[in-house]
Amino acid sequence: PAHHSKDMKFSFVILTVTAFINQATADDVLCGKSTTVPNNGLTYKVGPGESYTIKTRKMTRRCVVTYEASNGCDDIRLRCPKFYVPNLDGDKCRKGDSVRVNAPWGKLPEVYCQKNKPTSQFPAVSDKIMKFWYEAAPPTFAQRNKGVECVVYCSN
Repeated sequence: PAHHSKDMKFSFVILTVTAFINQATADDVLCGKSTTVPNNGLTYKVGPGESYTIKTRKMTRRCVVTYEASNGCDDIRLRCPKFYVPNLDGDKCRKGDSVRVNAPWGKLPEVYCQKNKPTSQFPAVSDKIMKFWYEAAPPTFAQRNKGVECVVYCSN
């Protein structure tokens, strides 16, 4: 009978986790090898006073996360305290890794790489939906620490 209750607890944890995932509650995102969250065209809502981190890992080749300003949030912003995104084309970011940030009002996404990154003084901003898109080639030994850690936050 003792191991039976363990199985029950385990099933309960699985159900709880599944229910949580289906809600698209904004949360910190740890990118896998190829991550797109949330699924099915949903967005993570960001409300007043809230902030969430996006972290890539060594294995991450692609990570796409979509956020939306929820009721009461004037706009959502993105800054990246850790930003090692090597690219041979520092201007247009076409030869290597990149971070693109797409907001509905922008005709083209903002593209970041090398030394150009979203900061506290100059964050990426959207008053509605913001799509974060990281793309990276497999790391060389010299670039083994590449990747980003970004914070998405409501401006108020």
